[in-house]
Parts: sequence; C-alpha cells; structure tokens
Amino acid sequence: MSITTIAGIEWISSSSTINTILTQEKLTEALWIVIVGFIIGLFLAFFIGANDAANSFGTSYGAKALTIHQICILGSIFETLGAMLLGAGVSETIRSGIIDVSLYEGQETVLMLGQVSALIGSSIWLVIATVVRLPVSGTHSIVGAVIGYHVVVFGLEGIQWSELGKIVISWFTSPVLSGLLSIFFFYILLKTVLLKDNPLEPGLKSLPVWYSLVITVNFFSIFYNTSGVFEGIIPLYGVFILSFGSGILAGLIVFCVLVPRLRNKIQEMVPIMFHADSNEITDIQKNTNDETSQDEQRQSRVAADDECVDESATLCRDDHPIVVQLCSPLLILSAVFSSFSHGGNDVSNAIGPVISIWVTYETGEVDTAVETPLWILFLGGVAISLGLWLLGKRVIQVLGEEITMLTPSSSFTIELGSALTVLTASNLGIPISTTHCKVGSIVAVGSFRSGTSSVDWSLFRNIAISWFLTVPTCLIFSAVSMELLMFTV
Repeated sequence: MSITTIAGIEWISSSSTINTILTQEKLTEALWIVIVGFIIGLFLAFFIGANDAANSFGTSYGAKALTIHQICILGSIFETLGAMLLGAGVSETIRSGIIDVSLYEGQETVLMLGQVSALIGSSIWLVIATVVRLPVSGTHSIVGAVIGYHVVVFGLEGIQWSELGKIVISWFTSPVLSGLLSIFFFYILLKTVLLKDNPLEPGLKSLPVWYSLVITVNFFSIFYNTSGVFEGIIPLYGVFILSFGSGILAGLIVFCVLVPRLRNKIQEMVPIMFHADSNEITDIQKNTNDETSQDEQRQSRVAADDECVDESATLCRDDHPIVVQLCSPLLILSAVFSSFSHGGNDVSNAIGPVISIWVTYETGEVDTAVETPLWILFLGGVAISLGLWLLGKRVIQVLGEEITMLTPSSSFTIELGSALTVLTASNLGIPISTTHCKVGSIVAVGSFRSGTSSVDWSLFRNIAISWFLTVPTCLIFSAVSMELLMFTV
C-alpha cells in the first residue's frame, strides 16, 4: 500500500487495486473475444443437439414409439426446459475440474482465448462425428479441448491427472455397467411378462412398479446434488421424500386409473390383434379358460422361437401387441426425462466456456463464480433444439435402427438401466458418459434378447474407436486453434 499527496489530499492506493483497474482496462480491448466465443458457443450447442441429444430419443425411434417429428417437438420442449431449470446455477465449468485455473492469474486474456479454442476444438470434432453419424460424448470433447489449450500455455503443469484418469476408466465402465443393469431389468420383464402366453394381466400387474421405479430414479437424479433453480433449496431428506414419495404416488395413480383404462382399451382391440408370424387372431381375454386357445398361443410362440438362427437369443420375435401398448408410454416417459436431464447437464459444455469468458471479461478475475443469466441458457437450449430438428435424425437412426433391433420392451429397459447407471456413478464420483451408457445398453440388451448376431459389431467398433479418439482429437484441434489465436495477444 502507498500514500500519495495530490492537491493537499492524501490518496491511499494498493497495488492490487491498481492491477485490477489495469487488467479491466486491458480486457476492454478483448470484447471481440466475448462476441466470437458467444457465437462459437451457440454453434457448439447446435451440434450437441445434432449429435448428443440423439441419446435421449434414439431408442424411442428404433422401437417405433415416436416419429422424428414427435421427437423434435418433445426434444425442443424438454431440452430447453432442462437447460433453463437445471443449468441456471453457479457457473462451474468443466475447466475448473480438469486444470488449475489459478495459473492464469495475470493472464486473463490468454484464458479467454483458451476458452474460445476449447469451443472451436469441440465444435470441429462434433461436426465430424455428426457428418459420419457417430454418437460421441460432448463432455469428453470439452475436456480434451480444455487440456489442449492449457498444454500450449503451461505444458503439463496444472493438469489434474486423476480426473483425466477417471474419464479414461469411464470409457470401459460406462457401457459395461449400464449394459449389465439394463440386462437385469430386461430379464425381470422377460420372466414376468414377455414369455407369458397371455401377457395382459402380468403386464398390468407389474405396470405400477415400473412407473414408480422410473419416477423415483429420474426425480432423484434431478433433485439430488443438482444445480439450477433447485440448488440448495431441497435438503437430502427432502430429496428422498420427494423422489420416493412421487414414485409411490405415481404407482398408485397408475394402479387406480391407468391400469383399468388400459385393460379396457386393450380388450376392445382384441379382434384386430394378430400374431406377426401366424397372422391368427390371439385370444387375450382376461378370464379365458379355453385350453385350445392356450395351446395355439403356445405353439405359435414355440414356432416363432424355432425360427431363431442364433442360439444365444432369449426372444426372437417382436413384442406382442399387448406389450407394445404397455411399454411404449413407459419408454416415452423415460426418454422425456432423459431429454430434460440432458438439456440441464450438456448445455454447460457449450455455455460454460462462454460464461467463463464473459465473467473474466466483466470482473478481470479467472476464478469468479456468478449466476448464469437465464437468457443465455435459453439460447443454449434453443440452439440444441435447432440441431436436433435439422441434423438430429442422422445419429438417432444409428442408435435406434442400425446397431441392433429395438422393441418397446427392450428400449424401455435400456433407458431405465442407463439412467440408473448415470445416477449411481455420478454420485459415487465416477464420471459417466450418457452416450457410452446408452450405446452399451443397446448392444448388451440387443445381444441378450436376439443373440449376438443381431448386433452390428463393425458399427459398434467404429463407435468405440470414436470414443477413444474424442479426447486426443479435441486436444489437438484446440491446441492448434490456441497457437493461432495467441498471435492476437
């Protein structure tokens, strides 16, 4: 601190105050970085919608539960709502967990250029992945890009290697854990409903349990350890009460209201329901005791199973029309929750660096946390929705149709298994990619249901290779961009 006398008045100044003023004056000249970063951030959000948002609805499309038009409408609504409600918390970008940002104190403009480089690197990779129709992780893309610009400035200093190691481990754990959990749920559904001669009553009896489970898992995932409008409002015991209470309430409503209505609706549809292979009318009346009809149903099922060309298959026919009626709403509900969570979580991959640039520009500090403006989150959600509308079908078709055959029953268990995996792993501190979980579950359930020959293993190999390439490729793109942008400083 120093004391200066000017015109008879003593002025007390500190070096930190002077440095702050000088830094802010210097950053005033960097307004172009904020503008460029904002534009590229929205561009990245667009391709997150075109690629990463396919995770939410790929199974619904493959199971014919939703059309592309319906997917785009639902995705636009819930991606944007998720971005605004779950992404509106304190701006904690991925950079704070993978690098030491304190190293950039006194080099605020360099940090801002680094964030622009990260956005550029991630955008280039997502454009490539979308063009070649490969689902990749937006989160892992931004991680690799952040490391890329940091290496240009500080080399290997300040990189959190333990966090990077967890991400590498998640390449293997994500698809395996999610696949096993989805198989577990599918096996339960298989034994209790799918293999029954008359799946109507077993399916209706289990329906409240499945709805209760879907609501509980997704509500807990949304309200526990979350940001946005719910951050800090609900205590832990409140999260349990809200999640499990809502699940139980949903189960009761389904039991009292939905089950009777579905029973009447399906029984009215009995005359027009046919077995896909035999093309014979299936008797599914609730109280039927007709042994001849039961024998015909059993023979039809055995005949369908005899057509299996893969001995590892557990079920070789499409879902029974009754199962389609029961599982399709569950699948759509799960997909909507997935879209809502995706909007809240993945908008930060594009908007997080933008907020970092803006905060650094406004405050002159590298590690300041501020509330994210709602209008920025809204624009991020809109950009994701536009990407889904214009280019989302490319990756949706890969997940829904080209890896393996999907049905409403298998797709529902894929959604439930991956959601529970993401919830469990994230709260244990294990970084999990939703993309990896969905693909792992699709491959696992497809193999278990219809046999290993039903999976396009060459396509899965290409997808897995793209996962391994994501971090190093984005690192290179970001590093090259940073090298070029450093000439502007």
